[in-house]
Amino acid sequence: MFEKYSLKKQFILTFILILISSILSMVFISVIAFFILSSPWIYPANYYEKQMPRIEKYVKENNTKLLDVSFKKNLEKIIPLSGIEYKVVNFKTDTNYGNLEYSICEKNDLIDKINTSILNKNEVLKFIPIIDDKFNINGVIIFKYILKVQPISKYKTIFFLGSIVYLISPFLFIIIYSIIFGKKFSKNINIPLKQLIDASNKIKNYDLDFKLNYSYNNELGKLIQAFESMRCELKETLTKQWVAEKEKRDIVSSLSHDLRTPLTIIKGHVEMLKEGFYKDERRLKKYLDIIETSTNRAVLLVEDLNVLSKFENPKFKLNIRKTNVLDFIKEKLEEYKLLAEKNGILLSIITENIDNNTIFYMDKLRICQVIDNILINSFRYTNNKDSICIKISLVKNKLKFIISDTGKGFSEEDLKYAFRKFYKGDKSRSKDIGSYGLGLYIAKTIVEKHGGKIRIYNDKGATVEFFIVMREKL
Repeated sequence: MFEKYSLKKQFILTFILILISSILSMVFISVIAFFILSSPWIYPANYYEKQMPRIEKYVKENNTKLLDVSFKKNLEKIIPLSGIEYKVVNFKTDTNYGNLEYSICEKNDLIDKINTSILNKNEVLKFIPIIDDKFNINGVIIFKYILKVQPISKYKTIFFLGSIVYLISPFLFIIIYSIIFGKKFSKNINIPLKQLIDASNKIKNYDLDFKLNYSYNNELGKLIQAFESMRCELKETLTKQWVAEKEKRDIVSSLSHDLRTPLTIIKGHVEMLKEGFYKDERRLKKYLDIIETSTNRAVLLVEDLNVLSKFENPKFKLNIRKTNVLDFIKEKLEEYKLLAEKNGILLSIITENIDNNTIFYMDKLRICQVIDNILINSFRYTNNKDSICIKISLVKNKLKFIISDTGKGFSEEDLKYAFRKFYKGDKSRSKDIGSYGLGLYIAKTIVEKHGGKIRIYNDKGATVEFFIVMREKL
């Protein structure tokens, strides 16, 4: 009801609502009480006063008969004893009877009070003389009644209880409405608090896959938003930590697996040499070549891991230097020209918007590493009489590279996972020197540190396309 308001405003509105509801209920009860007081079983305040003329008439008609105690029953049939008390005083015999407790004073005092009414607050005392036939005052009858609203005798208990309830009803209504609206106010607070408690328990049990939602921007809403932000940050941090731990396990697992093969080969051939095969020069050279090849594989793996460790270090910085793009391209062409000729592969380079004076600021060594990783893969999966083309273009502050070959191209699995650490799509790669599933991952890391992006796709064969952004000049 008031959830969207601040807690202070909710409390004030709840308090006001309690007061208004209590006042309206009191008005309703008062209306009911008015109708009850107007009902036939409730006597008005002057009810017994209206009975007095009839009683006085009876007294005058019977006069001295009233002095006889035996006449008491007849008299009490006339007097409504539920609201009128009386006492008959006989001056001749000094006797009296009746249900009124009244201290009898001197006879002369009573005579002075004859035919008078004494009003004390709402209590009335009336003195009526008892006169004989000779007009002598033989006694007096005293009546006492109260001027107030009264119920019929049989409803007195109900009326009494109702009066008490009416008097305490304001407090009752305040208590009742405090419970009702207090419960609602408490619910408004408990709903978000329960969310926070449940969320705390989930976090304690390492469960971060939930979302806190509270649509009102009050104090509790801000608290939940802060808690949700904390959960997101915690999940992101822990996810990174869990991923990092998994990567560490993957690295150890992959390292142990990939090192086992070359080390097993080295161990096997060393044992054969120790058994005497070193005496055969032809076998000795063959075994030493195999040992050298396996050793190179192990060294390359360790070097790749060292490079990877450097790149993933937050403190790693690129060594940005001024680079002549055309000279850089010619150097790379010379490095791979002989390898291309040896394998019968046509290697070509195409440039756009690049001339002898084109300068670009980048980490030349790391970009060489990217190109080397891509070209080595191209040479590995490109057959004799195929071709490899390197296209380099400069657009504004971006240097773009497209390296494509006419080989067998990427598989569907390669296109999805090629940039993952230790991914080896083609199982035959594990037999090739330097293929440990780190090449494209390292290339991606270097390109991104240069502010660029890299992607792979199939055209006539495999194509790797990436660009780097001009870094800050020195």
